[in-house]
Amino acid sequence: MGHDDKIPYQVLERTPSLSDRVTNSILSLIASSALEPGDRLPSERDLGLRFGVSRTVVREALRSLAAKGVLDVHSGSRATVASVNVERASEALRLYVQGMKGQVNGVTYEQVNDVREMIETRVARTAAASASEGDIARLAAVHEEFCANADDPDATPALDVAFHRAIAESVHNPLFLIMLDSIEPVLLEIRRRVARVPGRAGRAIDAHGLILQRIREHDPDGAEKAMVEHLEESRAVWRQLDGGDGAAAVDG
Repeated sequence: MGHDDKIPYQVLERTPSLSDRVTNSILSLIASSALEPGDRLPSERDLGLRFGVSRTVVREALRSLAAKGVLDVHSGSRATVASVNVERASEALRLYVQGMKGQVNGVTYEQVNDVREMIETRVARTAAASASEGDIARLAAVHEEFCANADDPDATPALDVAFHRAIAESVHNPLFLIMLDSIEPVLLEIRRRVARVPGRAGRAIDAHGLILQRIREHDPDGAEKAMVEHLEESRAVWRQLDGGDGAAAVDG
């Protein structure tokens, strides 16, 4: 053991930088509704005076918040608190999921499907309890379009997505849509491969039809069970195509 090994070096605590502290302060103001969507922030100079930091620190914090989609920042004008709608929130999550595909510990299909099953089984149950006649009519229309195009493997993947999304829309909870939309691009790539498996379209029609029937009957237990069986079958088909346990990293 060398002399250096006996020296009690201490790991230094990583404290947030000034720009991170400004970022967190602005986020806290937004979270508490002190700043609301559409509100304009003070100028960089004024923010610097209020926070007791330089304009450079403020500018770095504003760039970070703009990159997160929290602020709209345009040259020559003051930053504005962004309006985060369903589409914008979904896009942020979608980019995160797809951006992990090249990482060592990237997202696998199995992981995505685990999330999908938790969301969609609950959505099916909720839809059966609360979907209106208009919601059910829209879902039925999507199902009929899927049936009419069952022989076209280029069309059915998108229609499959539309059917499951229509169920989520029927519960009128935007958070379900945000979460589903964030993983759908990945699942669409899987659907495109699965769609060419012989007999797959027919099984999907039967499964969708049963889910629709249970929702129409306002049978939460039945709708949840039908969705569970449908997603388990989908997972099994993908595992066969993947040649294993479906743990390969997604490339959507």
